[in-house]
Amino acid sequence: MSDQPSDELHRLRQGCYRLLAAGFEPVSDEFLAIAGDSLTVLDGIGLFDFAFGPHLAGALRRFAESDGSELRGAYVELFETGTRGEVFALRETAHLGDPRTGDTARILAELRECYERFGLEATTPPGQLDHVSTELGVMAALCGATVGLGGRERDLAVVLGRQTAFAREHVLRWVPRLGRRLVETAAHPTYAALGAATLAFLEHERQHLPILVGLEAGTDR
Repeated sequence: MSDQPSDELHRLRQGCYRLLAAGFEPVSDEFLAIAGDSLTVLDGIGLFDFAFGPHLAGALRRFAESDGSELRGAYVELFETGTRGEVFALRETAHLGDPRTGDTARILAELRECYERFGLEATTPPGQLDHVSTELGVMAALCGATVGLGGRERDLAVVLGRQTAFAREHVLRWVPRLGRRLVETAAHPTYAALGAATLAFLEHERQHLPILVGLEAGTDR
């Protein structure tokens, strides 16, 4: 790495978060059509310089090669009806919340406050505060907000601090668990690949976000 995180790295992280978020949304023909092209774009900004690259590439290829109708059925089965005996919950409150203790309400209130503070409340789908796609989309937006801040250390520190806090307090507490379950249970091949990509990318984020923050802090010395 250079002495300061590059815009290219922030764009790569933004793209990865966006694509993972889209993968956990109900299947759209638009996403299936752009999945392969997205891989080409990410390759051009350094995807395969990182260990998670092959995992994300494998998931995108799976989506690009999938039949939309068949994949929609798999999505409903895995994430909505659970006809094979298990529903893979896509909401943070389903993993970490307990309505009997007030945890569910607390988590939703924390998320609402975060989105308002980040200026992203208007882009949050109604009723989707704690959905995996929403939370990954927020991380994508925060990564995008770092682009062009080179030389503006104070602003960069604020945005990287928000990324780190939101990842630590929300995304990293439960989304890797979802990815791991999709892999361990050998869910539908496309979604098992999505789980593996999510797990690999978020493990990279867990390890490297503190490094990004440290690199930025070093510019003030």
